[in-house]
Amino acid sequence: MSNPGVILLCEAQIGNQMLRVEDNIGEAIHLHINNIRIDFTVRDFILLVDGLKSIAEKMINVTGFSFDKYDAIWLKEIGNILIKLKK
Repeated sequence: MSNPGVILLCEAQIGNQMLRVEDNIGEAIHLHINNIRIDFTVRDFILLVDGLKSIAEKMINVTGFSFDKYDAIWLKEIGNILIKLKK
């Protein structure tokens, strides 16, 4: 039986890895990678996401590029080519 207080934020298959992020209302954010679960406070999860965005922006290496300037759904759709951006 599933917990009715859990909201699925995202789920993705990346290669042979299943990634799932859940919001356990009033409790924590759970990051599932296959059978591993990592628990975060909401604050710590936001800090993790901000850090990952900063790293990815440096990897993209395009002056002025910022994830905050674009729609998240569009970025997800073009995610596999972002690292190839030149300008």
